[in-house]
Amino acid sequence: MAHALGSLCALAPGKSVRSLALRACKRFTDCFGSNDDPAVRRAAAAALRAMAVRASNQFADGGPGDIWCRKVLPVAYLGQKDQDEAMSKTWKEVWDDGGASANLSDGSDDEFGVLLEEKLLPYLVKSCVDGLNDVSWSRRKISCGALSDLADLELFAPVKAGVILKDGTASVSDADLIRTRRRAQSSNIALGATVKLI
Repeated sequence: MAHALGSLCALAPGKSVRSLALRACKRFTDCFGSNDDPAVRRAAAAALRAMAVRASNQFADGGPGDIWCRKVLPVAYLGQKDQDEAMSKTWKEVWDDGGASANLSDGSDDEFGVLLEEKLLPYLVKSCVDGLNDVSWSRRKISCGALSDLADLELFAPVKAGVILKDGTASVSDADLIRTRRRAQSSNIALGATVKLI
């Protein structure tokens, strides 16, 4: 059934597919804690996996709000941390396939070689903070694990200086300045949220 949905999404208008993807993400995040429903979470993951695998061309157009990078991929990143191994694997496929399509379509050549996690860092951190503020302990645990993984990738650390000149000063490109600013803002938000939680 999910494969048929993915094939249909490949032919459907982008706006309809984006709307369906947003509803699947919402259903997934709403089914934790007292509303715990693993069947609904599995169905949401399977639907988004089918879209990522069979309709990956849809990830190239996120619409005016770029929902793939701002909503779907951050949910997929957190979904990889799910305790259910099958669901975690499904979300990993969404992250890998959807992320590859979204990464290729962003059109920014100045971020060549930058991890997808870093490109999406503000959205990943926002999704983690939303999870930390949830009443569900399982969702909080998943969000903490995701923040820990981002820290292990050293994405909250400043970007290393580009070129050291003969006079001892560093020459930093505009792209590196943007990356440094994005990292600093994201680490500030993550740190503030975790301190409030403690």
